[in-house]
This record gives sequence, structure tokens and C-alpha cells, in this order.
Amino acid sequence: MVTHDRRNIPIAENSRRLVGFDMFDDDGVTPFDGTRLDFARLWLYDQDGNEINNRDGTDVLGVDIVVTDKGKGTIALTPLDNIMVGTLKHETHRVEVATQWDGNAALLDRFAVLLRVEQFKGI
Repeated sequence: MVTHDRRNIPIAENSRRLVGFDMFDDDGVTPFDGTRLDFARLWLYDQDGNEINNRDGTDVLGVDIVVTDKGKGTIALTPLDNIMVGTLKHETHRVEVATQWDGNAALLDRFAVLLRVEQFKGI
């Protein structure tokens, strides 16, 4: 399976956001059938590598991560996922996802999404 990493997706602090991604079979062209997935584990880190919102590899397939039979996926982020940890105007947060499919432990894929969490003052 091939997943295209996404980078520098802007998101407002303390907001909900759906982040989209595409999954493909090993040929890199044919959409991956998401119904074949056994699990999708999610980790979330701030720019210093600290875990955010207890996102520590819990299986969130069908809850916070959904992948269609056409390879279109979404990650649902909550306001607690997008907290500003420091005092900067923006921070880079890293979402890491591990998936397995077809009941085969040898079929494991990992990908990352980088988020640019931005401070919104006065809103």
C-alpha cells in the first residue's frame, strides 16, 4: 500500500478539522480498498515530540480514521488534538498513522501528516 504524506496543513488551534489523504495499492495508481483494513492506529505529537491528547497508538479505524473502498481517507481531529503547547504564533504537530490489512501482520504501513497549528487571537 502507498499513502501520500501531507505536509503543512494549516489548522486553527482548538478547532475541529477533517484532514484528507489518499491510499493506493502497491502500484501507486489503483485506489486501496479501505474495507480491507484491520486497524488504523494514531499517534499525535507536538514539535518537541511530546504526546498530545493521549493519542498514543490507539486503534481509531471507523471512529477518527475512515477510509472508503475507493482509497479516500479522513482523519478527524478534535479541539484537544489542536492545542497550542507553546507561546509561538504557530506550531508544527505530527500525526502518525499505522495500518494493517488483510489480517496479515506482514502487511503494515505507516505514514505521517504534518499540521501547522496556528494561534487565532481575538476570535
